Amino acid sequence: SDPAPAYVAPPAASPMPPVPVAEPVPAAGPVAATPAPDDAPAAPVVAPAGVRAILVLDTGERIEVRGTTLFGRSPSAAPGEGEALLVPVVDDTRSVSKTHIAVMPARRGVFVVDRASTNGSAVVRGGAETALPAGHPAELKTGDTVRFGDRSLQVEWV
Repeated sequence: SDPAPAYVAPPAASPMPPVPVAEPVPAAGPVAATPAPDDAPAAPVVAPAGVRAILVLDTGERIEVRGTTLFGRSPSAAPGEGEALLVPVVDDTRSVSKTHIAVMPARRGVFVVDRASTNGSAVVRGGAETALPAGHPAELKTGDTVRFGDRSLQVEWV
C-alpha cells in the first residue's frame, strides 16, 4: 500500500477564524540595524498580524488600523455600523467634526470616507490635493496625507 502523505495542505478557506498567536517580545530595547548600501532597496515595513494600515497623526500619535477606525472630536459609530476604533482628535479651533472621517480596510486595500463633515477632508498624494466628497470612499496609499479640518494624518504603511 502507498504511504500516507507527510503533509496535507489546509483548505483554501476555513470557517473558523484564526487563533491569534502572541508575538515574542524582545528583552532589551530596539536593536540598531546595519544601514543598507545606497543602492539597496529599502526594507519593507512589517506590521503586526492583523494590521491593515499604520497612520501617524500630526501630533505623532501612531494608529494601527485593524478594522473601521473613526477620527473626530468625539467620534461614534453610526447605528448598525458595529464596533469601531474611536480616535478622539483634540481640535481647539473646532475645525474637526464630531465624527469627521472613517478609515476602513476592504479586500482591495484601505479606504478613507468623509462622514459629511462641516469643513471637509482631502487626500494629498504627490503634491496634489483631492477633496473627498462626503460618503464616497477613496483608496489610501503609503505616503498619502489625509487632511481633515485643520488636522492631518500621514499614511505610513498600507
